[in-house]
Amino acid sequence: MKIATPVSRLFNSSSRKAEILGLSDVLEVREYSQAVQSELPRIYHCDWSIIGQWSEKEVREIADVIRGNNPELVTFHVNSCYLKPQVENGMFVPVGRKLAQSELLENARENLEKLEAATGRKFRKGVENNNYYPSGAYELVTDPEFLNKLMSEFDMKLLLDMAHAQITAINKKISLEDYLGKLNLANVVQLHISRPGKNIDLARDIHESLFDEDWEIVKKITARCENLQYLTLEYYKDDEKLIAMLKTLRSILS
Repeated sequence: MKIATPVSRLFNSSSRKAEILGLSDVLEVREYSQAVQSELPRIYHCDWSIIGQWSEKEVREIADVIRGNNPELVTFHVNSCYLKPQVENGMFVPVGRKLAQSELLENARENLEKLEAATGRKFRKGVENNNYYPSGAYELVTDPEFLNKLMSEFDMKLLLDMAHAQITAINKKISLEDYLGKLNLANVVQLHISRPGKNIDLARDIHESLFDEDWEIVKKITARCENLQYLTLEYYKDDEKLIAMLKTLRSILS
């Protein structure tokens, strides 16, 4: 298993970038990532939803990132069951037309075909589990059964976001074990790691630093994911805390 560090604004502004690179095995790039002078291999976490309808411009932009970084893995979001949801108070809300499962899958098929044509290559790909909020815009797409079908239909792996899994379990009022137990964990290739915000009413995705109890969840999940390759700390607030967590993660892996 390898530590894949996001090329974020925190990474780029840190005076301890060399130390962060030294604790990393892979760099995770996004569309907005700045160029980094490093021989470390790349993976690419795409900001677009694989089940949305991509414009030709979006296809070209995604293809440019793939050509420019030659990533070992490309992962996509699975945002909403609505075609063009709006964001209010940090979550998607229903706007426009709700799509059926068949339409969501067809969008994924068309997007992948266009992207492979634009890049001139096939690539290893995956999808990330989104967090569930009870706004009406997250139905179906956050169900493990839908994610499993998406992976099966298009030969995709799973980027398991630990915080998203916890948020979904809390907001759906089910156990984390129940949620994880329905996912094809043998398909997990990457783990996003952060601490969510939790209160009595709603859990939220705030990318906080980890407590001891969170590290225990990391250990339990990694033990269950036999084909896990990349672990990513999704933390962007303080470089000292990031470095401390990278060291903790490194000690867990070794």
